[in-house]
Amino acid sequence: MVSIGDILPLTRVVLDLEVSSRKRLFETVGKLIADTVSAEQVDAIEETEEANTQLATDVFESLFDRERLGSTGFGNGVAIPHGRLECIKQAMGVLIRLKEAIDFDASDNKPVSLVFALLVPKEETNEYLEILSRLAERLSNPEVRERLLSCDDAQTARDLVIN
Repeated sequence: MVSIGDILPLTRVVLDLEVSSRKRLFETVGKLIADTVSAEQVDAIEETEEANTQLATDVFESLFDRERLGSTGFGNGVAIPHGRLECIKQAMGVLIRLKEAIDFDASDNKPVSLVFALLVPKEETNEYLEILSRLAERLSNPEVRERLLSCDDAQTARDLVIN
């Protein structure tokens, strides 16, 4: 079983990101994935600007397509946007704390300031559901949320999510 720590390197933890919408957030996630991915994680990755741009676009489209089915904002200021990508070999995560909360059409109508974006291989189902469940459980904890909102560094934020 894959742990959250396995899919969340410190390079994909961003604190106090300034974005104005889900669209801008998903663009940022796509760029972050494209900038931090390794050849072992993606099929046929070329280290070219064009390949990075395509991967960033694919991530954006996957997250945006899933969001069209219904909001991934599950309440209490938290969202777990997720999607499937054909080109990736393993699950990948991005943890973001927003500087200003944004509307996410969450179930409780509260804006979102904590985001864990999850991407998994297209054919992976069991791992996908297990990771989503563990993330939702962890981020449902009020103490974890409060500490994530007030921590000062990416390492502390990562540790709060993976432990």
